[in-house]
Amino acid sequence: MGEPGIGRRQLLAGMGAGTLGAVAALGASMTPVLANEAEMNDSEARVEGSWQAVIHVEQPPDKAATFPAMFGFARGGVVTRIDGRDNAPSLGTWKHSKAGIVFQRIEYQFAAGVLVRTVNVVAAARVDGDSMSGTFIGSVAGVFFRSGSFTATRVPAKGP
Repeated sequence: MGEPGIGRRQLLAGMGAGTLGAVAALGASMTPVLANEAEMNDSEARVEGSWQAVIHVEQPPDKAATFPAMFGFARGGVVTRIDGRDNAPSLGTWKHSKAGIVFQRIEYQFAAGVLVRTVNVVAAARVDGDSMSGTFIGSVAGVFFRSGSFTATRVPAKGP
């Protein structure tokens, strides 16, 4: 009937072998990452995940306030924060330090849907298991200044 070619069975067998090889390669590449996690020392406590925080603005005294916020730390150094007062978004970078972690983020503050200011925030924190505590300084080029402290608790991953 025609020239012999690749039959359906040969094609499916080849696809199966290719998939198996890809899965094996993926598993082998994940091993070093898992090993690195296990080798972290206390100053490099695991920070990745979501954290429920309480922010304490302490300076200047006439602007003192306490409010909730959410932090998210992703592998690779990305940090996000949602402000508990007005859901102001921020995005930044984090890394391990000798004392724990440090991070810098840019926060956008809006009023009536209009960007009012962009705040640069730098912070340092110590992570102890499922608890975090630290300090921060926020500023807008000589116009706006706030500093204070925060505490946070890891949000556990739970199913229904």
